[in-house]
Amino acid sequence: MAEEKWQDTLPEALRDAPYLAKAESAEDAVAKLVHAAKLVGTSVRIPGADASEEDRAAFFAKLTEVDGVAQLPLSDDAEGLKSLMAKLGTPEDVAGYKLPELEDFKWDEAQGDNLRRYALEAGMTAKQFAAFATNVAKQEQETGITAETALSALRQGLRADWGEALDERTALIRGYLQLSDAPETLIAGFKDNKLPLETMNWLYEVAKQFKGDVTPISADGKSPTPTMTIQEAYEAIPVLLKDMTGMRETDPRYKGMQQKLVELHRLAKPGEAA
Repeated sequence: MAEEKWQDTLPEALRDAPYLAKAESAEDAVAKLVHAAKLVGTSVRIPGADASEEDRAAFFAKLTEVDGVAQLPLSDDAEGLKSLMAKLGTPEDVAGYKLPELEDFKWDEAQGDNLRRYALEAGMTAKQFAAFATNVAKQEQETGITAETALSALRQGLRADWGEALDERTALIRGYLQLSDAPETLIAGFKDNKLPLETMNWLYEVAKQFKGDVTPISADGKSPTPTMTIQEAYEAIPVLLKDMTGMRETDPRYKGMQQKLVELHRLAKPGEAA
């Protein structure tokens, strides 16, 4: 005699029904049905090929309620793209972008505002903006250091070539630039010590030949004491020695010329005794 199953107590139409046919007992069948009901209540049904636009919209709306899930917008869906970027971390306005703080670097206010505006227009996330702005700041730091080093090298090269005459010559050029119609870029380059040696030499020659009343002006606005370059001092020494040839020490000019010779040697060889 076949073993009686609990399904035999059910109407014949229900004995092979899902969740009932394979259940071990009536209690097991009830548990399976309750579990299935719960799944149906939280599941999302994928729309079929014949689904309406309303059904599709409801399906995607249900999906977007899940954290980390977003619908990829079409290329012409501006609102959809905005919604997606908001989920990824794009702020609603520029206030959502924070400029990173770096050691020995201070943001220019206008530059910071522009970067925020550009980032919002490009749809950057706050995290992307922080990385981008950090790279901008580091690049500016490196550029500033390089420019400062280059300026120092220009100034050192100018002093090495002009020697003690550096202040006198720059003062003469400064006076010339104030009276001439020199381009603003040239004047700005001179003020910022950015002009190369060949340009400064050219400006000095032009300033000497300028047909006008050029008064040398030092950086502090005063007229400096004229001095010679190293080359000019070298050239003046033999001329002065020739003038002193045969001159007696009792000559009233001798002492002054001797002092002048000492000064010329000092200018010709800075740091060495005459």
